[in-house]
Amino acid sequence: MKDIAVRTVYPNLGFMSDNGTRTVIFTHGHFVESIYTLMSSLRKLLFPTSQTPTAIWDIEEENFAWIDFFWSTMGRSGAVGQDVERIYMMLLVPQMRNKLAYRLGELIADALMGHIHIPGAGGLLGLVVAHLLGHGGGLEKTRHEKPLSEDAERGLKAYVEGPLRKQFASDKKTIPGQATVIFGHTHKPFVQRMAFAGFPEQTAVFNTGGWVVDTEQVASTHGASIVVVDEDWNVAALRVYNEGDYAVKVESSDTDPRSNDLYKQLSFHLAQHAGPWKSLSTAIADTVNTYQENFRRRLRVLEGS
Repeated sequence: MKDIAVRTVYPNLGFMSDNGTRTVIFTHGHFVESIYTLMSSLRKLLFPTSQTPTAIWDIEEENFAWIDFFWSTMGRSGAVGQDVERIYMMLLVPQMRNKLAYRLGELIADALMGHIHIPGAGGLLGLVVAHLLGHGGGLEKTRHEKPLSEDAERGLKAYVEGPLRKQFASDKKTIPGQATVIFGHTHKPFVQRMAFAGFPEQTAVFNTGGWVVDTEQVASTHGASIVVVDEDWNVAALRVYNEGDYAVKVESSDTDPRSNDLYKQLSFHLAQHAGPWKSLSTAIADTVNTYQENFRRRLRVLEGS
């Protein structure tokens, strides 16, 4: 049996074609939201003359402890970990965010400062968290009006044009004429072309969405796609569903999708094997309804606690 090597790359992974004309970049997408750079924001608040990090390795170094603490450590932390689902749900409900923010401020202060007591530290952190959670109406996944809100679009542009572009430069690579950026995180799949400074004029952007139901009612922008990349670095997506629309369809960012061999291949596959995909669509529709009802029940319990 051959040895298998597994490499973990965070938060960006890029591939370039052998002839240097195409690149496909994968990134999780969480840094498009300000809550994930909380420690950088807090440092800027406390030390206004400090420089905001612009390189991805500096952003990650400054904020990794906060990200790990909030999204990982709390899930393994006894009684606190048992309440992670409640915390997550509070993030999704506007009237509960400020209350959660101040609780988080105290918790962060205790976790990061240990036995050192600084009067008002928890309240200060609570104000910062409340501002970040409230800015633009909360987390991107709670913005249902369109696949990418104006705040998230600005965050994506800043990230691609800043840290992502800087990482390219550090690797002594020129961005090819055809570039594709693939990310997820927002739970809202989409395909479109966007303009980023330093990148090709029309960069293809794919969002995978997420297989998550965390609303009481149908959120038509929420759903999931399977983004596929072939050996020639063609990219296409199988839009598996949006809530309320469960017909599987193939998507491409190309002006003429027929010029994309992968798009044509996936379209042919979908036409030839429609039965299993229709069964999947039916199962997803039933499951979404069930999970929305479960969400309503959990929310009622949380509001009464």
